[in-house]
Amino acid sequence: KQSPRLLAHRPVTARSGGLPYRAGCFVRRHPFALSAALLALILLGASGWRIAVERDAARQEAQRATTQAERAQSALDFLYGLLAWATPQKHRGEEKTVADALDYGIGQLRARTDDPPAVRAQLLYLFGQVYSQRRERERSRALYEEAYALLHGDPHAERGLLAETAYGLASQSSDASDRARSLALIDEAMRLY
Repeated sequence: KQSPRLLAHRPVTARSGGLPYRAGCFVRRHPFALSAALLALILLGASGWRIAVERDAARQEAQRATTQAERAQSALDFLYGLLAWATPQKHRGEEKTVADALDYGIGQLRARTDDPPAVRAQLLYLFGQVYSQRRERERSRALYEEAYALLHGDPHAERGLLAETAYGLASQSSDASDRARSLALIDEAMRLY
């Protein structure tokens, strides 16, 4: 005849098993409660992990947004300074042409080495576009080349700006010898989008 303690999965003194034996008896007595507790711990751990991953992603996105806002503000400050420079009040009533402002702006931009590369590349790209619209192909190409070099060396460069710069550079090809590089740049631009 078996002991009621044994049938109830309670430890019996006739058997010495120490803590592992007592734990095994406890598990056999409460299998559903322990399964539910284990499941709750797993779910709690998984939700904690997911919250941590989402928190990290949100922090990265916030950092990216802050960086973009700082770049935009820096670019706006630069362009505001350029427009302020071009006013007649700064030059004893003398009118400055767009070409004068562009030349001055590029000189200032190249002198401002403290600006982040992404800001400088964005402005160089912008000046390249202006020269492209003015049909000054060589100046446009040189600016696109400079912007591309800054962006291509930066592992954190904005893919869209890098793609547009690569496309702008390819569009300014002047002869057949540039054709292979232009096609490679267009291919890179398409892969980045």
